[in-house]
Amino acid sequence: MKKISLISLCFLASVAFAEDGTKVIHKTSASDGDSSILIETTKNPKNKVDFEILTGDEEIAGDPTAGTKEAHASWKEACKEWKKELKENNKDGQVLVSSCGTASFTKDESAGAGSGIYVYKSNAKYKIKVRIKDK
Repeated sequence: MKKISLISLCFLASVAFAEDGTKVIHKTSASDGDSSILIETTKNPKNKVDFEILTGDEEIAGDPTAGTKEAHASWKEACKEWKKELKENNKDGQVLVSSCGTASFTKDESAGAGSGIYVYKSNAKYKIKVRIKDK
């Protein structure tokens, strides 16, 4: 009697401490009512990742324009367009972060010194969640 209860106790303890890697692989049923199940267990299972987070940065620049206000407005439009393209190009994934950063201006001297042509530029950063495993 003690052997049976000790075996039962060991079985219950092993079930209680079963790994999370136990899964049913195949289940079949016959027409006469018999069925069978194939169970696979793995030692130290690892979670399989379905998504990956990608980060990156790009330079955003407005069009060279006369006057600082117009140049800043051109940079804002370029920023808005960049965010729109980022979302359109990543419809399957999720855009977690999209920041155009802080714009700084420089004088564009290609048209000659004192031409009053300015360009606003910034370093934009993004973070995207991308599916790497098919459903």
